[in-house]
Amino acid sequence: MINLIPLACLAAILIFTGLKLAKPSLFAAVARQGFERFASFIVTIVGVLMADLLIGILLGIACSIGLAIHANLQRPITIAQHDDHFLLSFRKDVSFLGKVSTPEANSGQRDSNRGRKPCRFRRS
Repeated sequence: MINLIPLACLAAILIFTGLKLAKPSLFAAVARQGFERFASFIVTIVGVLMADLLIGILLGIACSIGLAIHANLQRPITIAQHDDHFLLSFRKDVSFLGKVSTPEANSGQRDSNRGRKPCRFRRS
């Protein structure tokens, strides 16, 4: 039955539907969500247009996984020192996959409240 419909009409229907689904506002909304989302979005679209639907989706998933691994390998903790006080700041997404390294504190003085040395941080 579908063989009776001219291919030009099917192509026009697909193009019209694709333009309705992929509005420019959608691209702008995804771009505002950050580079990671926009990169995997664009990779998926380019993969679908260049190859086929399955390849495009697989490329988008691979891009998302690669970006997630890259984000997890970044340093999850930052530390700031002001005199003898330390401020530890954690990223929004912290997991136990990355190795955490913190700088060494000045621990030569004894803690006057407890009579023992404070915790030491390793500097890397």
